Amino acid sequence: MPTHNLIQNFNGGAVSKRLHGRTDAAIYDIALSEMVNFAPTVEGPALKRSGSIIAAEAAPTASNLMPFEFNSKQAYVLEFGNGQVRFYSNSGALIVDGVGAPIVLAVPYALADVPQIDYQQSADVLYLAHPNYPFAKISRVGAAAFTYETVTLSGGPFQDQNSDRTITIASEGGTVVGNVVTLTASSPIFLPGHIGGLIQLQAVDFEPFPLWEPGMHSGTGNAWRWEGQIYQNVDGTITGQTPPTHTYGIAQDGSRTTDVNGNAYGVAWKYLCDQYGQLQITATGNASGASNTATATIVRALTPDMTTPDRATWRWSFGRFSAQNGYPKLVKIWNNRIVLFTDFEVMGSVVGDYYNYSAFDDTGRQDADLAFRFRITGANPINWAVVDLQLLLSTDRAEWTMGSLNAQTGPSATNMQITRQSTYGSVQIRPMQIGLRTIFVQRGGRKLRSAGYEYTQNRYTAPNLAVWCRNLVQVGIQRLAYQQESEETLWALRTDGRLLMHAESADQQVKGFAQANIAGFAGADAVVLDICCIPAPAGAPDMLWMLVQRGNLKTVEYLADWWTDEAPITDARFLDGSIIYSGAQATVIGTGGTGFPTSWAGQSVAGLLDGQYATGLVIASDGSVTLPFAASNVVLGLFYLSWMVGLPSKLPARSGGFLELLKRRMKAVVMRVVDAGAVWFGSQGASRLEEIFRRQASTPMDTASPLAQGSSDEITAGGNTDRDGQWRLESRAPLPATISMVRSFFQPEDKD
Repeated sequence: MPTHNLIQNFNGGAVSKRLHGRTDAAIYDIALSEMVNFAPTVEGPALKRSGSIIAAEAAPTASNLMPFEFNSKQAYVLEFGNGQVRFYSNSGALIVDGVGAPIVLAVPYALADVPQIDYQQSADVLYLAHPNYPFAKISRVGAAAFTYETVTLSGGPFQDQNSDRTITIASEGGTVVGNVVTLTASSPIFLPGHIGGLIQLQAVDFEPFPLWEPGMHSGTGNAWRWEGQIYQNVDGTITGQTPPTHTYGIAQDGSRTTDVNGNAYGVAWKYLCDQYGQLQITATGNASGASNTATATIVRALTPDMTTPDRATWRWSFGRFSAQNGYPKLVKIWNNRIVLFTDFEVMGSVVGDYYNYSAFDDTGRQDADLAFRFRITGANPINWAVVDLQLLLSTDRAEWTMGSLNAQTGPSATNMQITRQSTYGSVQIRPMQIGLRTIFVQRGGRKLRSAGYEYTQNRYTAPNLAVWCRNLVQVGIQRLAYQQESEETLWALRTDGRLLMHAESADQQVKGFAQANIAGFAGADAVVLDICCIPAPAGAPDMLWMLVQRGNLKTVEYLADWWTDEAPITDARFLDGSIIYSGAQATVIGTGGTGFPTSWAGQSVAGLLDGQYATGLVIASDGSVTLPFAASNVVLGLFYLSWMVGLPSKLPARSGGFLELLKRRMKAVVMRVVDAGAVWFGSQGASRLEEIFRRQASTPMDTASPLAQGSSDEITAGGNTDRDGQWRLESRAPLPATISMVRSFFQPEDKD
């Protein structure tokens, strides 16, 4: 007696062969053995992915894409190559100048270093961090104009202060801001890589400067101190009753009135400096090695005694960032600060003053809103950081949160704690924040974890998203992107250039992953080099952008909008590397530079011409294509096959339980679709599949066949007898296919 297998929810996606015997697992009833170019959805149906549209031929050295999102409606994609950036708008076009040439921005990044660039958006500015290059920014200065410049940081940050009292530095040539001085060290500590970096000199002590007192005689030009500040007498002889506390300009310490003895109390004090002087190194005494001398420009005043040889100081610190000491590897904006990261340090700017890294105010004191520098313990470097309830960061071995020790006040140099949350570790791949979760690639690059705060455990937990499909991620992951609208899809780019799709919805417990194989030439698969997502113009879904390589040819492409239920067939976009035409009927498409890249000349493409499928079309030398008949709505591109393979059929037995490993033969199928065309079905491994929704006799042959909707008839779908009973479904034309239910009928063998 025939029995059946029903699948009415596909959001389990494709699972590994390790699950082929787990008919007891809940995911088995909603999962597949293979799912390629179909995507699991939050609601349950399997949705054929849309094709890709060519934006432009990429630069020969193009290697990476980066999003530049000014707001939810204005966004760009940056194409990085060797020492240059090109720009694409979210209208899908390469940005060009007035004569049609691409706008190219020169940047210093070598091709091999581009993948390690971290970025942080702030309105019209995109901050860039790389450990081998100065902290920098790309600024949008017009709708189609961009600039690149390094960011000059003031006030720090600095390395730990020198603790060897035998290594001192003396300064000669002045003490005020702007003076160019010679620094002489007792040891050869200056290296060419220090050029451009900062150095901080702290006074050894205040011994040369008398402590201010009231009613004391002071000569003009004398320097006195009060609470860590040094002031110079510019007028007056007897101090008044109010000590100087100003940190700029001149102020009186008394009324300057004369007493009965003829003494005028009150001195005008000019503020000079505090105990910390800062300089920018502009040259060293040895262009190829260590030196005892360096030339520097004062950027924060030195104490007046610094020019005296016997007042050389051992209290010095090199700037944290320079060619010698390296540059930040990560950048984030957190609590109104720019926070920079090295392998083991976290450094926050002054609150509201992004480029100011002063750790103390003008009086030499630390305040909560000033810069901080925090070092993590251990030997495992920081790989990424995201802003969540606290600052969430990950190293090679663990995940940590960083935030206020006292939750009543903001994080600062004196109010900071770091707490370990889990011990998975990660690789340096930018994570994706989706809703309340942070998706990251675990150490080793072969697992995806979803970190989120769990109130019941009072910590962040990070379950493995790909636990059911280790075969799909075993190759390794190199990039993540998230397309929030319209299908809530997490994209993962594997190291082999293949894409994975995951309908990310923690609320609905969607578990499924599927493959997206981008079409190449002559039926081969293309290699995707990089991906990113940006919002489309108002009212359209988010756009997944791809840098695609076919042979030695590269293009920048974006995924067409996901299919909308019950849309007209002319909206179908199911060819890769495609061009689109809509207008008056035409037989030649893509003339005048609107066609395919001319480097594609001679390649064969397919087309959907007013809803009719055409193959064997050849690209001309100018990128155009001649159609077999005139059409007004045309999509031309590379065809990709989409398919699903069911798990070994789980067949109920009349006596209860299931017919595990018993021979069975597929007999027929019934399915339900939302929209579909050219869907074929049969037994996996069979010599032929059957078309499910056949063309109706009433449909004229020179018009497109309407898309099928609803339930099919029962179609005979025979196959070989085996112990698995797996089915195969294919979409064989560039048409939509949204599959909501498949019921397959089997005839079990009476005798095994």
